[in-house]
Amino acid sequence: EQSVDLSSSACPAPEPSGVSVDPQQNIAAVTLFGCDSVALIDMAKGTGNTAKVGSKPIGVAVIPRLQLFVVANNGSGNATILDESGNVKNTLTTGTGSMGAAADEATGEVAIANSVANTVTVVNAVTGGTSTISTGQRPIAVAFNYVNHQLAVAASSGNSVGISGGAGGSV
Repeated sequence: EQSVDLSSSACPAPEPSGVSVDPQQNIAAVTLFGCDSVALIDMAKGTGNTAKVGSKPIGVAVIPRLQLFVVANNGSGNATILDESGNVKNTLTTGTGSMGAAADEATGEVAIANSVANTVTVVNAVTGGTSTISTGQRPIAVAFNYVNHQLAVAASSGNSVGISGGAGGSV
């Protein structure tokens, strides 16, 4: 077992908040809430680099076949799409309180739970298109079913889980 120190002189208190792994490239993306960045770690070597993203990043999802990570930025209400080298490809508006992120490998879509807006934003990582799904109160986590592309959303204040086909609408 190894431990990778994510602190630096530029960011002494990184506050790691989310992690996602590309199993094909063996790269872990770790959101650094305290630094407004994401660390991209080569898991074989235990080394990597950081890339600036939006304010207060929490959730992160990977689409391995596209070699892209999508970061949910809680403080700025947007999602940053970046490649596995740390190059920002796009920044898209989501909703207030962006938290959880989940990817659908087959469609290239990433769902972002927006806890304050009570919505989920579905982002197409290739085209940059977005659609919005209304949810229960305070959605904080999302997950895709890779087989049928349904989306499950945990709404913490509503004490419920919503289920959607993944397109615009409501859960």
